[in-house]
Amino acid sequence: MTSFIKKFNELKPVPLEIEREISSKIRVLHKRKGDFLYRENQFPDSVYLITKGCLRTFYHKNGKEKNTSIILENIIFGSTASVFFNQPAIDNAQFLEHSTIELIPNKDLTVLYEKYPEMETYRRKVAEEYCIFLEEKIRIMENTASNKYKILVERYPEILQRVSLQHIANLLNITQETLSRIRVNTFF
Repeated sequence: MTSFIKKFNELKPVPLEIEREISSKIRVLHKRKGDFLYRENQFPDSVYLITKGCLRTFYHKNGKEKNTSIILENIIFGSTASVFFNQPAIDNAQFLEHSTIELIPNKDLTVLYEKYPEMETYRRKVAEEYCIFLEEKIRIMENTASNKYKILVERYPEILQRVSLQHIANLLNITQETLSRIRVNTFF
């Protein structure tokens, strides 16, 4: 069973006929640490799920990289601009570990949505999960530096073992020095 099918089954049991058809559309990619899944101004035309590894999304501002998210296993994601609006990506997706991902081309998903009306339930539930993910990111960013760190570690405890402090500080929009001070003074 693919990770997409497992994820969909978490949302709502997938009928066998739909499971077979989804499975036939899934491709698996293996990427090395540092590889890009997509870059700004490209048209990534798929929806992705990391089965092993992690990546960061970021954009450039004033010559600097600004991390927007760290994506770990079992999260469905994609370039919203490309998937929903057929526009170029406004960010980059770069692997932070050797990773394995599954992908389903958006054109194949569109066919499945039209062929199986119940597929719209998965689409809605994935969109709801993504909205919660975005809302959580906003809540984190509205906090003090130490609270940002505390929330991130409580929600994603494995992130400290897997992601460099540089990328964590960038994600939280604080300096590495501030992050180091917070880590020294934080006890869970």
